[in-house]
Amino acid sequence: MLDGKSAPITGSLGGIGFATAKAPVAPGREVMANGFGDAGAIAARVAEIQRLGLRAARHTADSRDPMQIAGMIEDTANAHGSPGSLVNNAVVRYFGTEDNFAPEHGDEAIAVNLPATKAKGRAGSSAWPRSTAISRR
Repeated sequence: MLDGKSAPITGSLGGIGFATAKAPVAPGREVMANGFGDAGAIAARVAEIQRLGLRAARHTADSRDPMQIAGMIEDTANAHGSPGSLVNNAVVRYFGTEDNFAPEHGDEAIAVNLPATKAKGRAGSSAWPRSTAISRR
């Protein structure tokens, strides 16, 4: 990631997303964390990122909603300056056999993974140097 730039990171309060939020350990780097969970756990995650010398805040955008993701990108720029990268790591998980996997589960998985990419263009950020989508099964 780029020094002196901000990074909105969806799904960044746990797992790969949290590791990604902590990875750009360059003093002054700014992270807009995004995800859902217990308020105390979220505050602890943001504080852990901050202890690394990064400015960090949390945004409550729902990754299924392109307008909320666009709002997160805009709020990141307003709070932390121009984003240098966007990491789309949000995920939904359904467990079970294929015959128990309802079509709406697949639709939700797509809805969570695609809006950040679409919102990037809507937010006028087509010149961003980096955009990363992380997918896992």
